[in-house]
Amino acid sequence: MGPSIFPLHKNIEFREIFYPRGIFTHHKRDPQFVGLFKLCNAQFFIVAICVNLCVLANYSRRLAKRLIYGHSTCIESERMMIGRLKEVCLYEFTSKIKRMYDDIILSQSQMGEYHKQEDAVSGLDVKVLGKSAWPTILYNKAPANFILPKELELAVKSYEKYYEQKHKDQRRLTWLYQMSVVEIKTNKTPKIQLLTVTTYQTAILLAFNHREHMSVKEMQDHTDLDTKEVHKQLRPLIDNELLVLLGGGELTEFTTLAINDNFEKKGTKVKLTPNAQKDNSMTDKERASVFQTVQEDRKYWLQAAISRIMKRIRQATYNELLIEVQKEANGSFMPNTPFMKATLKSLIEKNFIEPSSDSTESAPAYLYIA
Repeated sequence: MGPSIFPLHKNIEFREIFYPRGIFTHHKRDPQFVGLFKLCNAQFFIVAICVNLCVLANYSRRLAKRLIYGHSTCIESERMMIGRLKEVCLYEFTSKIKRMYDDIILSQSQMGEYHKQEDAVSGLDVKVLGKSAWPTILYNKAPANFILPKELELAVKSYEKYYEQKHKDQRRLTWLYQMSVVEIKTNKTPKIQLLTVTTYQTAILLAFNHREHMSVKEMQDHTDLDTKEVHKQLRPLIDNELLVLLGGGELTEFTTLAINDNFEKKGTKVKLTPNAQKDNSMTDKERASVFQTVQEDRKYWLQAAISRIMKRIRQATYNELLIEVQKEANGSFMPNTPFMKATLKSLIEKNFIEPSSDSTESAPAYLYIA
């Protein structure tokens, strides 16, 4: 594994997680894809990822999107990477990403069963996600009262019927329309185009089947989405000239839009979904959820690190233990005094360690007893 593929530097964990396409989305004949298997066996790569739990949380979110949208060229490479992570990461983390992978495999099997039914809706692809395993940020962005277009209700009800019969009414589905995409075929444009759009964009576009133009306020009433969400969904449709503003000007609540019958793009398939990278804003609730997840992961990591250190050296003062923990953290994060003391107290309660006989309040010391 030469440095020409993945150059080593102090931020390698950010390169490999924040830009996962370099690992998981290469073509199978690409030499870099062949190098993946050597890469996953390389100890420094695994350690670089596992050192920073903030990065692991981001890896989980990126993996979730790759699995949901099928962006992984080889699902086997994802499975192998999860297996390698299990060898060096905490069980709480690896068990969740393993369940994410298992959910996708099970969903593929269930879709095979569903499409064998006579009343199955052709082209429907549903992925059933277990809420406890997948990142909570996927669920936080769902508008509460979105009005599903009637054209899509048949597909939703058809799968719900299959799923409830399969599980004998013991499970209920909660649809994540904010994570769904739809393919729409045009029939009035100069040539047939296959548009990849979100479910929210679908609700807006299908409304034009029954009217020639519509205001932003009417779109909000038609979909029950808030102003910010409607503007977000409209922006790529306007920028790509599928929708045109009648009268020009800025996009406001009273702006009227119409379909551009002369819409034409190179190729047949056109992706018009909003660019998630441009929408970097996070609500306070989402930010608190991410912070809580990171803190929880750091707590488990610190407990494991202290246990390993104490098992090795058997006895240590608080200051000695802090130095050893900082070495293991390797600059990824610096546990503060309250965090360290709370973790030590937790390990004492679990009978992993105990205060030594010469321990004092000003100079605490600990013994390994597990």
